Amino acid sequence: MSVNPFDPKTIVPAKHAQHVVLIHYPIALFLAGVAFDFLAQQKVAPRERTAGLKGTLLEHLVFARVSTVMIWLVWWVHFRS
Repeated sequence: MSVNPFDPKTIVPAKHAQHVVLIHYPIALFLAGVAFDFLAQQKVAPRERTAGLKGTLLEHLVFARVSTVMIWLVWWVHFRS
């Protein structure tokens, strides 16, 4: 009997499938982040002045800060009473 990996009746009851996604995948992402952070620390910074953020990077930074403020605001409104 063949097992279809895309059949929800096969995947959902299988406890090992959720274990891998919920445990091993976040651990691997964390370790990869630590490795990239370590490699970034080893890189020598340029001596010339760096330009400010422009375009898409600036937009992402602004939206990230706005999202952070909104999340904290929702948390404060939820727990103030």
